[in-house]
Amino acid sequence: MFHSNYIQILLNLKDVSIINFSDSSVTIQLPRKPHLCPCCHHTTNSVHDYRLQKIHHLTYCTQSFSIFISKRRYRCPFCNKRFIENISFLGKYQRMTTSFIKFILSQISFLKSASSIAKDNKLSVSTVLRLIDKISTKTVHLPEIISIDEFKGNAAKEKFQFVINDPIAKKTLDVLPTRRVEYLEHYFLKFSYKDRCKVKYVVMDMNKSFKQVIWNCFPNAKIVVDKFHICRYVQWALENIRKEVQKSFGNDRRKYFKRSRWILLKRNKKLKKEEDRKQLEMMLTVSEKLREAYELKEAFYELMEKEKNKKEAI
Repeated sequence: MFHSNYIQILLNLKDVSIINFSDSSVTIQLPRKPHLCPCCHHTTNSVHDYRLQKIHHLTYCTQSFSIFISKRRYRCPFCNKRFIENISFLGKYQRMTTSFIKFILSQISFLKSASSIAKDNKLSVSTVLRLIDKISTKTVHLPEIISIDEFKGNAAKEKFQFVINDPIAKKTLDVLPTRRVEYLEHYFLKFSYKDRCKVKYVVMDMNKSFKQVIWNCFPNAKIVVDKFHICRYVQWALENIRKEVQKSFGNDRRKYFKRSRWILLKRNKKLKKEEDRKQLEMMLTVSEKLREAYELKEAFYELMEKEKNKKEAI
């Protein structure tokens, strides 16, 4: 009796009986009770036979052992229908308990790969991917402000995927397998016209294709280019000038400019060391074009800060 109670605690399953156990396996069974026939809806307590099935379940012990459940198959005396008893912790046609499935899916939040999750839980990768595919990510309503972007991946044999976020609530609304214009328009047009009219702002990069999708799908939305992409274009412009200037240098000086490019990209007020400031001035004296590009970069960041301070003051 003591061993039986201890095993029940480890299994964390209510209302089950331990009918057999060893060092490597345990067999459980639910209490016998009347069931409704799924065909004629009469009550029956007649057992036709038993079936032994191995299941995957989350336990509170580190030792690995097999868990078997002895399933009853009831027989209805009125219509002669055979059916499996109701098991609250095991879905129909499932070999994994609901708590075990929840645990597997919770591992995704730790940014673990499907192969890593499969290895840790002694499952196949295809089984883990099949469970992940069952997660419903359908967005019922779109907020007034959404942000969209692409990211590199390998889903559905596509090189880039597409993500839709709620920047105010700071949560992901949906992840799409491709960034193709036809797919995106088909996806967004599934929302009602009323929902699409509620979207006031769409934050995105400068992708022309995405801009066309927004114009076609959201009649009242204004496109806002996010700060990150604007700043990136400014830095790219400065980098292009640097590369152009250093082409006329010798090998050693060209390598020096390349390795010291972070001094040009970093904000002037964040250069704390005196030697870094001297190095910056030496680099800018080489080319008036490079100096002008650097000063435009600094002026741009100052303008961005003034706009930010105005909004915060409001």
